[in-house]
Amino acid sequence: MPSLYRVFAKEIRLSNAHHFLCQTDKTKSRKQAREEFIQARVDLINWGINSGYDYKFFAEIGFSETGRIISYTPIS
Repeated sequence: MPSLYRVFAKEIRLSNAHHFLCQTDKTKSRKQAREEFIQARVDLINWGINSGYDYKFFAEIGFSETGRIISYTPIS
């Protein structure tokens, strides 16, 4: 993590940086992990279709939704 903070020091200082952490489950086999990934991808695409997204590529749906969540500012 220190290298991340060095590379993006300006963005972090200006509060313009967001980062996500990912943990892996080392108890699963590669086959199990792949099957879960495929199922999650199908679920995300179906969710995107039901939520009104026009595109079918799962990463675009994820990026759009993540951007929407990050840019959301609740009214106080």
